[in-house]
Amino acid sequence: MGLEGRKRLVGGMIWLCWGTLVTTGFAALIRHESSPGPAGPPLATQPGASDLALEPGRFNLVIFAHPRCPCTRATLAELAKLLARFDGRLVAQLHLYRPVGTPESWAEGALMDAATATPGLRIVGDEGGRLAAEFGSLTSGHSHLYGPDGARLFDGGITPGRAHEGDNEGASTIAGLIRGDGPRGASTPVYGCTIANRRGVADAR
Repeated sequence: MGLEGRKRLVGGMIWLCWGTLVTTGFAALIRHESSPGPAGPPLATQPGASDLALEPGRFNLVIFAHPRCPCTRATLAELAKLLARFDGRLVAQLHLYRPVGTPESWAEGALMDAATATPGLRIVGDEGGRLAAEFGSLTSGHSHLYGPDGARLFDGGITPGRAHEGDNEGASTIAGLIRGDGPRGASTPVYGCTIANRRGVADAR
């Protein structure tokens, strides 16, 4: 094989390796985006009712989140659509994790800004993730819907994937429940970062 032939062979091998790496990377990214976060054990009862301050006579959506999870921006976008669609019938509260002993300003950032700009959303601090743990909410974006009578109707995620907006089973289930034709007790996967690991910070993997 001549010099030119060897150059073409080496060049072809380089392009083949590069293409394989790119394909593998895209495949890993797609798997990551479509992989739900960890879920806690199912709740047998309604915990922490006194901490929730549910508004009687209306549907209440309770969401637990980590303020530094980029995936949760999509959750807020889907939440805004639900609040606008069911204005007056649905209210929501966002419980934002922060490590024990840190000031409330620790949670400030892009997610807090988006939450503050969402009409009808009440923001509550969750120091140490105590209430999130009580609700078995291990992944940022985990949502719980309560009916006008205070009964828990749904828990899970309201996005189709990590950091992705669009039609999804969770939001559709909530809409159906508010209309009166959704399945009670339904649950859907939650796509987001771990709310707190052993170091008390977000796990964005």
